[in-house]
Amino acid sequence: MEKVYRFQRICFICFIVFALALFVYALWFMTDFKDLFGLELRINKPVADFHDVVLQKLNQRMFWFALFVVVCILIQGTLELRGKVPDLFATSVFAIVLLVAAGCCVYFLVVLAPISRTYQALDFSNVVMEGAVEYHPSGRAFILGKIVFSSSAVFFVAYAFVLMASHRIHMRRKKESKETCHAS
Repeated sequence: MEKVYRFQRICFICFIVFALALFVYALWFMTDFKDLFGLELRINKPVADFHDVVLQKLNQRMFWFALFVVVCILIQGTLELRGKVPDLFATSVFAIVLLVAAGCCVYFLVVLAPISRTYQALDFSNVVMEGAVEYHPSGRAFILGKIVFSSSAVFFVAYAFVLMASHRIHMRRKKESKETCHAS
């Protein structure tokens, strides 16, 4: 029981780290594409549309998701997941939150792949005509996104299972102690 409880406290802290990492990533994501902002020439329309429509929409979704996960830090604290074994309500609520967050991370992983391929297929040779420095496409934002979202998804699922295991072991021990008291 001690190991599971200790692991639960470690997961509590790791959740804060993952939430902040998701938030920082969402804020940083568009900086990799800052040279594509404000393109107006017709020849750059595919690049401008990709930046202004596809990337902005994706970034907005990532930001709202990251904000949701940051708010979940408060929920985690309110449910007192660091200081004690969670009851059924706290376990259920936060396990659902964690599984929804993991599902969102998987969604972003699935969405990032085709967007990355579209980005790589764009012609950036005419971006220089609009005053941008020589633009070199970089997949850094997409690679980092895959790392952040995949590791977050795995952690969120693991944390949900740790909370469920902690609650279940606590309830089993409580039941065993009652049976021992009634047998005496």
